[in-house]
Amino acid sequence: MNYFFYIYENGMNDISFSKSLLGLRILLILFIFQLVVLNVVAQDKQTINGTIKNEAGENLIGANIIIKGTSVGTITDINGQFSLEIEGRTDTLVFSYIGYLPVEVPLENHTTFDIVLSEDLMGLEEVVVIGYGAVNKEDLTGSVSVVSSDDYMAQPMTRIQDGLMGRAAGVNVQRVNGAPGGEVKIRIRGANSLNYSNDPLYVVDGFVGGDINSLNPSDIESMNVLKDASATAIYGSRGANGVIIITTKMPKKTDNFNINFETYYSEKKVVNLYDMLNAGEYATLVNQKDVALGREPTFTDSQIAEYKRTGGTDWQNEVLQPGSVQNYEINLSGGTDRVKYYVSGNFADDKGVFINTDWKRYSLRSNVSTKINDWLDFDLKLYGTREEKHNAGNKGFYGPLSIACMWSPTYPVYTDGDYSIDTAVIGTVLWNPVWDAMEQNAYTYTNTFLSSASVNLKLAKGLTFNIMGNANLRSANQNTFNRNQPGADISTATAYINDTYNITWQNTNNLTYTNNFGEHRITAMAVYEQQVTEQRGSNSTGKGFPTLATGFNNLQLAANQSISSFFVKSSLQSFMGRATYGYGSRYMLSATLRRDGTSKFQGDNKYSLFPAFAGTWTISEESFMPDLDWLSRLKLRVGWGETGNQAIPSYTTLQSMNTSSFITTMDGSTLTPGIGPGDPANPSLKWETTTQSNYGLDLSFFEGRINTSFDVYDKLTKDLLLSESLPDFQGGGEVLKNVGKVENKGLEIAISAILITTTNFTWNSSLNINFFKNKVLELYDPEDPDEYIIMDADFIIEEGKSIGSFYGFNFLGLWQIGEEEEAAKYGNVPGDARYEDIDGDYVIDKVPIGNGTPTSTWGWNNSFTFKNFGLNIFIQGNHGNDVWNQGRYSRIAGGSNVLNATSREVLGNIWSVDNQSGTLPGFSSTSVTWRNSSLFVESGAFIRLSNIALSYDLPSDFLKKINIRSLQCYVSASNLLTITDYSGYDPEISSSGNSDIAAGLDAGAYPLSRAITIGFRLGL
Repeated sequence: MNYFFYIYENGMNDISFSKSLLGLRILLILFIFQLVVLNVVAQDKQTINGTIKNEAGENLIGANIIIKGTSVGTITDINGQFSLEIEGRTDTLVFSYIGYLPVEVPLENHTTFDIVLSEDLMGLEEVVVIGYGAVNKEDLTGSVSVVSSDDYMAQPMTRIQDGLMGRAAGVNVQRVNGAPGGEVKIRIRGANSLNYSNDPLYVVDGFVGGDINSLNPSDIESMNVLKDASATAIYGSRGANGVIIITTKMPKKTDNFNINFETYYSEKKVVNLYDMLNAGEYATLVNQKDVALGREPTFTDSQIAEYKRTGGTDWQNEVLQPGSVQNYEINLSGGTDRVKYYVSGNFADDKGVFINTDWKRYSLRSNVSTKINDWLDFDLKLYGTREEKHNAGNKGFYGPLSIACMWSPTYPVYTDGDYSIDTAVIGTVLWNPVWDAMEQNAYTYTNTFLSSASVNLKLAKGLTFNIMGNANLRSANQNTFNRNQPGADISTATAYINDTYNITWQNTNNLTYTNNFGEHRITAMAVYEQQVTEQRGSNSTGKGFPTLATGFNNLQLAANQSISSFFVKSSLQSFMGRATYGYGSRYMLSATLRRDGTSKFQGDNKYSLFPAFAGTWTISEESFMPDLDWLSRLKLRVGWGETGNQAIPSYTTLQSMNTSSFITTMDGSTLTPGIGPGDPANPSLKWETTTQSNYGLDLSFFEGRINTSFDVYDKLTKDLLLSESLPDFQGGGEVLKNVGKVENKGLEIAISAILITTTNFTWNSSLNINFFKNKVLELYDPEDPDEYIIMDADFIIEEGKSIGSFYGFNFLGLWQIGEEEEAAKYGNVPGDARYEDIDGDYVIDKVPIGNGTPTSTWGWNNSFTFKNFGLNIFIQGNHGNDVWNQGRYSRIAGGSNVLNATSREVLGNIWSVDNQSGTLPGFSSTSVTWRNSSLFVESGAFIRLSNIALSYDLPSDFLKKINIRSLQCYVSASNLLTITDYSGYDPEISSSGNSDIAAGLDAGAYPLSRAITIGFRLGL
């Protein structure tokens, strides 16, 4: 058109009139044609707009709108709205969003679109992280459970282990210690080893052997649990106990700059307190015992009257208190097409329900991902944390909580300006429990720094090479000061300082090739990895201080001092490969081989191979399968593999030397430090090896609204690492040998369902159930006559039985009137405890009396939404296990350290001639109530309402006006209700901590608590 006006204005000067007239006609025709075209285009070029939401009515930010077959499109804004200029009315628009099914809509005459996207329930393109890589969920061959941050975000927590509890099939998570920052025990498909660690292997952002205790739960994107050997064999000598791969957060797409802040505050307390005797009841019972045993009463009538008036001291309440938790979290994330970042900071402060106990954590994380060019990416992840623990250990039977339930309520807490002493020795020979809690102080400071840097090169189409370097530094400083007991000289006070420093270096080199050839898909991976760990430390002790004022800060003041130090180094070198082949959407095969070499073993046993194979068959994709509307997917899985366990101390295969003080003078008056022979060498020592088979079935119904998985597994661990005592003529000591076998079998069921989805209401539910059986098949050599091992006198490992069996006397009740003659053969009288005599020789026998390992666990998670409200209910259960309630023994029976019962349970239940229906032994000089008796073994089964949380999201329209992206307020309650027959504080806790051999022991363990939490989450 501009050309026409140029000719019109300038052509008359250059050409003749006739020629100009012809040109004008031509240009006029062109002009008219241009006007027609412009008019047609102007009439068909229009602007369309609309909104995109999900089925819950929530706006989808960043959803894609594109004209099908082109690259023309746009995305939705923060309100889920879009606007797009189009040409033509015959096109089709495609609306899509990550995690949702795409929708196609013909343009026709529409100008406004209100689109609702449905979730992609099948999740076939969901990426699952596995060892040294990731696969689409549909290509997964092994048994893997995925726990995302969405699964547990409704439950406030300071430890990431709580997020796994009850949410992954085959994973048993037990809170064995209720102390702030207390220990959590995790087992995947049972315990394999008898003497060494059964903890799973943790892989944090590619670092193998990471420590999850220091992680901030808000930083975690997902936890993938590798359970069967076909999935864990890629970790070879460290994969026998299962693997948990933890991936921290990184923006999935280019985001605007986002700030998220969360804070919550919890109040907590111990529930199910013991019903204890008050001072008047206690004194009366003591006098009754005195009279029955022919002694003078301990208390006068006036004293008892005064005790009844005052009630005495409630020692249980003296050592317990309301606890609290404060948590503050801020993170920043965003990026561009080239750089993505996630930065977070966290502070958590947990004050325990037991006096003088607390825990703090400070953490800072920075994750950065950079796309340098089309063939080179660089990632850097840095994490630093500091933990401060104060008296957060589990002291057990001789700890202040246990002692508080033994001490006489007739004594006050303080006497004459100091802690009181049981001078009459009527309660226990142990010390004042408040003194024990307040004056025995242990402070542990742990600093951890984990760094991970990786370079990813795209060498060719489908061929990538990833180089990763990791460094994990950890230092721990424990300072302990134990004040002298009340009435003792201050010179008996003791101080300890222990320092340890660990550093681990890891280098991983991963070459991966992936390609598709029609319906054929192949992936091949080769990895070389090396890891070196150094640990050094020192221990200092001082006793005999002239003053208590300096505590552990001036050990040089101690009259008696001792020091020691150590250094340990180990290394692991690994070569591994994995190949997968898929045909269409029906068949998938995978094979893995890893060769590990460790400095912990010698000779031919230094290196070992760990193979694995797996395959899947998606039957629902076969042409012979009928088209069933209700069946979306039917898939079979089978896997087999071998993994190892090298979790033994370094230098175990070598002759050890003991450092100690030896007599150097004939009269024995002089001790000189020296070195002497220790345990003998065993150069033939090798790995514990676990062989596992897995058979799985995956079913999906009604277009993925219901998904189920069934897994049956069989694990056999052989070459168990056990210590065997040697006779003195062979040098004495113990030698570690590969002997014995342990078997674990089980069934896992996982069900998830989207039960209701409407515009205003949704209900999602997931349930996992685990059944498992553990059995010791063989101990020592097959021809060895010993088929059992006694552990610490109270636990037994026996062939044919499960790990974790209690060993004691089987309580048969009480000897009754009329059984005097038979009772006398055992030195007893009516009213005394009666125990089983197996061989009839009138000597009672110790037998297995219970087992602390559960046979089934389950977890049920339900999430509801109604408009802007959210409700999450999480229930879990344990069944088939026993708890050895040694605390009940001290409260009702007395013994070597407890002289009189303190529990109100004894009222009316002590046997006497006048009360022959009593179930507890009577007062008798011949009665012996054994601590290791089945009388104190109780069912540990429970069903717990673990968490319930109610949240409210403020309306986005309101928040937009004040420039806030999101704001959620919530309230939650944890451990709100526990249904159990157990008479202790809680059936889940265990004084034996992480032990499997001594599982289920409650000897005054730090109790769990009920917590009420309020908090909010703010997004800017």
